[in-house]
Amino acid sequence: MKKKKEEEEEEDDDDDDVDSGEDDEEERSIDVSQLSRETTRQHVAEVLNEYDFLLLVERMDESLVVLQFLLDLDTDDLLHLNSKSAGNYAMLLSDETCHRIQPSIVSDATMRYLSSSYWHNEHYGDYLLHAAIDASLDRTIADIGPERFEKALATFRQRMVLAQERCEAHAHFPCSSTGEVQWELSEESCYDLDWGCGYPCLDELPEITSR
Repeated sequence: MKKKKEEEEEEDDDDDDVDSGEDDEEERSIDVSQLSRETTRQHVAEVLNEYDFLLLVERMDESLVVLQFLLDLDTDDLLHLNSKSAGNYAMLLSDETCHRIQPSIVSDATMRYLSSSYWHNEHYGDYLLHAAIDASLDRTIADIGPERFEKALATFRQRMVLAQERCEAHAHFPCSSTGEVQWELSEESCYDLDWGCGYPCLDELPEITSR
């Protein structure tokens, strides 16, 4: 009986060791996660310190108008055309052919995945950087003055509408609206590739609209 009791006690000790090991593993996992997040925060801080200005695609108009104030630019200095406004084609540089841009479709399953805590944890740094830039934009707008900023933003958007109306038809992109390659035309219309296309018309826009 004594021997059996000793064996049972040894088994209990072994179970405690297993439980303790699991707890240690979980604790180490938490420590690693916390350490990883702290490292990520440091990296994000470094990025913010390295760049003088960062824009948000979701707030592109506001970002550009903030840049206008920071660099003391004229509204027309910001005008541009959408690089895909000539049609749903894009140049694939690897073979210099035009490929149709497929519409973006996000399934319910994909949306659930992108909304999951797992996805957010895996991309913690991206979300942190985005939030920091978003907050920085808000602070800069507050420093400029909300009323002054909103007036400049409205002017910019009005000029952008005019730019699209007057210049879109005069812009020649590397890919035509039917998917044909047109390098020679685009070289006269774009700074490079499909960047800054339509700039000759945009440069003349202030003169045209002042007549």
